[in-house]
Amino acid sequence: MPDTHSPIDGVSSLCPALSHRFLSLQEAGCHPQPLARESVRLQALLSGFDDIAFCRPQALPQLAKRIRGQHAQSVVSTLESACLHWEAKEHRLARAQFGNHLRRHPADVVALFCTHIFDCCLGQPHALREDLARCARHIEASHSLYPYYLSIHAYVLADADQAEQALPLALAALRQRQDNLYGIYAAMRALQALGCRQESALFLAQSRRLWAERPQFHARMLRMLTGADASFDRANTGLA
Repeated sequence: MPDTHSPIDGVSSLCPALSHRFLSLQEAGCHPQPLARESVRLQALLSGFDDIAFCRPQALPQLAKRIRGQHAQSVVSTLESACLHWEAKEHRLARAQFGNHLRRHPADVVALFCTHIFDCCLGQPHALREDLARCARHIEASHSLYPYYLSIHAYVLADADQAEQALPLALAALRQRQDNLYGIYAAMRALQALGCRQESALFLAQSRRLWAERPQFHARMLRMLTGADASFDRANTGLA
């Protein structure tokens, strides 16, 4: 079957199953089904973002090496270009390319998350707010990737000291899709920003069945819980 994509949804629509794997923090490189050509190209890109999101050494140079030989124009091309600028430490140009892609494909939640990872790596998660607002004008609540959009939005709000608005979004994202691990991460971020440290540990323990077999997420949550209430130890969260 040839690759097709929606002009609004961009790379997210190339292979919905791959998009869900990536956005639910299941490694994109482990997709079980054969992929069409454009989706293989997308998978190479997203596998690199898996590595970056989970702080693996040398992730960005390895990603750049994988995509540097791609020359044919594609819906993935602008994101590849952004990553090459990123690897070259041309951060302004990289962010401009991510932004160009999102203006052309405003409801591309996969690209939105990639851009979010870039912004967070540069310590500027608030930079996504304009892109989130644009996405909100184009994405319907019935969209299959809407819960992931809510999770990203919740994290950005929590980081901008708007945790009271962020927490309901994160919880709504989880109600709509329980395996949405970034929703758990965003809810944790909001709870901690609200000073609910013991509640955040309890929330993580209650959602353990969703992330227990995801070692990278496990490690990320350990880091986040460093500041959690000492009276609620790691054994009670299931993280010990």
